[in-house]
Amino acid sequence: MAYAYAYAYAYDNASNRLTFTDTQGAKTAYVHDALNRTTSIQDANANTFGFSYDTLGHRTRLTRPNGVNTSYSYDSLSHLLSVTHQGVASTLDGVSYTYDSAGNRTSKANLLNGTTSTYAYDSLYQLTSVMQGLNSVEAYSYDVVGNRLTSQAVSSYTYNTSNELTTADAATFTYDNNGNTLTKTDSAGVTRYSWDFENRLLSVVLPDGSVVSFQYDPFGRRIQKASVTFLYDGADLVEETDATGNLTAQYSFGLSIDEPLAAYRGGSLVFYDADGVGSITSLTTPNGAASDHFTYDSFGYPAPSTGTFLQPFRFTGREFDGETGLYYYRARYYDSHTARFLSEDPDKDGVSGSLYMYVENRPITMADPLGTKGLLVGPQTNPVWVTAFNEGFVEALKRVSDPDCKALFCGKGKKAKKLDLGQVLKDTEYRLLAFEKGSTAGTQTNSATDVFLNSNGPFVKPSATIYIPFDKLGMTSKRQVTFDSLAAMRAFVLLHELGHQLKVFSPDIFPFLNGTHSLRVIENCFKDATHD
Repeated sequence: MAYAYAYAYAYDNASNRLTFTDTQGAKTAYVHDALNRTTSIQDANANTFGFSYDTLGHRTRLTRPNGVNTSYSYDSLSHLLSVTHQGVASTLDGVSYTYDSAGNRTSKANLLNGTTSTYAYDSLYQLTSVMQGLNSVEAYSYDVVGNRLTSQAVSSYTYNTSNELTTADAATFTYDNNGNTLTKTDSAGVTRYSWDFENRLLSVVLPDGSVVSFQYDPFGRRIQKASVTFLYDGADLVEETDATGNLTAQYSFGLSIDEPLAAYRGGSLVFYDADGVGSITSLTTPNGAASDHFTYDSFGYPAPSTGTFLQPFRFTGREFDGETGLYYYRARYYDSHTARFLSEDPDKDGVSGSLYMYVENRPITMADPLGTKGLLVGPQTNPVWVTAFNEGFVEALKRVSDPDCKALFCGKGKKAKKLDLGQVLKDTEYRLLAFEKGSTAGTQTNSATDVFLNSNGPFVKPSATIYIPFDKLGMTSKRQVTFDSLAAMRAFVLLHELGHQLKVFSPDIFPFLNGTHSLRVIENCFKDATHD
């Protein structure tokens, strides 16, 4: 039986979110300062979280209703130096870091157990060793495209010419023609994986014969695992329901993607503590006591955890499926045992090494929230970009349902192309996000992503106005276009990039002047926009 779920949102004049109303009608409220920084979040269960910042916009403090508060410190280069989770009388959890001149973390001190790990890297900044005192706890080597050749636990990994892992000591793997993992055979038996035509994992058959199945929505979000249904606020999982539609769990989220603040399940409430890459390291109770603790190796392989509270978020804040031992990284599933994704990167054009590699083998300073691109984690990583992109994606999807807008990309009449524009838009999203932090990003792409990151910059004003460089009879000028919302402005940028991907635009004489085809997008898809 299918169940209908609806969420509602309200925003201020600066497009800051004011409220989020869930399926039960309960509201999460947001308060912002004069610089549009979120200063407090009160979740649907009346728990209030506070946020403080320094003059550079770095978060310096997070307060929780149970009295466990987190402080953050930085050096002069904005490197995160420490994350300290402080209880009423003592430090409950936390980490501190040191860095080399390239920004690699060279050490991590665990404030909970007192251990210090030191890190070494190769010339590509790939992690090669982890030491604790004189003890080597992790060691890795790689081939020229980033495939792991050896580790401290596995003496040999072998690959075929497509960079598909074929053996890891006694384990063997097979693949389909699209590069998706089909089977894994090890001492436990055979694990089988099945995939749909979009290369999304549909089911896992475990060696004991049990089956774990998955379903996805049109945006590619996983909405079901076995009999559990998942509900989302943008990219983040916020509610779970059972087979009868009853609410079984709720999650409150902070400002960044993959930043859970609190979990509610079975009448119990816990609060989350995380380290410098967003990995959940501990849970605390409403009275401020530490309960569950979580530890991982550098690539996310989990050690047995303490405590019994059932919750999914673990390494880099992603969902860990205990049934399969896999992490769900949205576009793909990640096997922390081999430190590889089960399928190829959907953004093949944006990858220089192996299509299965996790965060360029730089897990100490990078995360991959979408499963498509490793991003440096730190205070300069804008926490709004995924939410902004989702809003733009939804608006763009609505716009291309209009016949005139659709005709721009597909054509008209008998010559019209039969395209799944929703799927192509998703691919465009992956491409643009992959460029966002990439060294190959040009000025055009940087300006485009600036719309999503800051809603300001050389071509954009916060009032949903964008200036389009335009070549008029050989003279450079700018045309001002005002949209009815920031979501519409973001949708415009996404549809502009879609046109490039589908090659429906004739190249401009001067590539940096995007006015000609930008105005075609506006005239066909944004008739409610105004321009001079």
